[in-house]
Amino acid sequence: MDPDNSIFLRRTRITVVQHGRRWYLTKRDQGFEIERVLRRAIRIVTCGMGINPENPDFVPFNQDQLEALCLDSLLAAATELGYNGVGDIYDRLVHGDMDLYIKPMRTYLQVQQRAIILRSDVKKTAAALVPGLLELSRTDAGRRKSKDLLENMSHGLTYRDQEQPDRAKPLGSAMFPTLLASAYGSLLSKHAEELSSIIAEGPQSKELEVTPLMVAMVATAVHAVISEIAHNTKEEFSGTNLENTFKLHLAMLNGLRERRVAYYHTLMHNFFIHATGAIPNATHGLSTNEILNTIDWDAIA
Repeated sequence: MDPDNSIFLRRTRITVVQHGRRWYLTKRDQGFEIERVLRRAIRIVTCGMGINPENPDFVPFNQDQLEALCLDSLLAAATELGYNGVGDIYDRLVHGDMDLYIKPMRTYLQVQQRAIILRSDVKKTAAALVPGLLELSRTDAGRRKSKDLLENMSHGLTYRDQEQPDRAKPLGSAMFPTLLASAYGSLLSKHAEELSSIIAEGPQSKELEVTPLMVAMVATAVHAVISEIAHNTKEEFSGTNLENTFKLHLAMLNGLRERRVAYYHTLMHNFFIHATGAIPNATHGLSTNEILNTIDWDAIA
C-alpha cells in the first residue's frame, strides 16, 4: 500500500499491480475521478502529439519531450476537472511517490506507443502517395531523381516548371494539401476547436490554420520516403536523423511565421481548408464553432 494514502485525498488513490520491479495501473477498479483524469489526459496527449497548438517547438521524435508531454497532460487534465487543490490529484502527481503513483499514471497514457503509431500512420500515408505524386520509382532513374530532390531540398517547393523550383514559396508543393488531408483529416475532426489563426484582428483572425507540427511531420515523412527510394532501403520512422530533419522543417515554418506572416497564414489556412473540406468563402467573420460547422466531418476518413 502507498503510504501517501494517508496524506492525500481519498479520491486520489489508484489501484496498481507489480510486474517485475515496476508498478502499473490496473485496467479496472480505478475511482471515478481517476478515470476522468485519465480519459481527459489521453485526449490532451493525443492532441499534443498530433496537433500541439500550444508549443510550436514540440518535436514528437524526442523522447524527453514526449515524457514531459505525458505528465503535462495529466496535470492539465486534473486542473481542467478541478482536482488541483491541496492534497488532490494534481498535488499528488507533483509530490506523490514516483514509483507507486506518478510513474504508473504516466505509463498508463502509453505516450511512446501512441507516438510510434502516429508517426507510422503519417509515414504510411506518405509512402502510399509520394511516389505517385512526385513520379518516383525504385528504378535507377527514380533513385537518381530522388537523390537530386534530397540534395537540392526541392521536394517541398512549388515548381515554376519541370526544372526550376520556386524557392520563394517553401512548402508550397501541391502534394502537401493531399498528404495533410489523408494523414490528419480524422484527427482534425476531433480537435479542430484547438486551432486558431496567427492573424489577431479582422476577418482573417477567424481563418483557422493547421499547426507547424502537422506540416513538419508530413514534410519529414516525405523526406523519409524519398530517402528510402534514393538509397533503396526501408527504415523505421524514428531516430536522430529524422528528428533533425523534423527540426529543419519546423525552423522553416517558424521562420515563415516570423518573417512572412501573410504567406504563412495563407499557406496554413489553405492546408486546413483542404484537410477538412471547410468552405473558404463562408468563413469570413464567423466564429470558430460556425467555421467548424461548415465541415462535413462524416466525409473525412
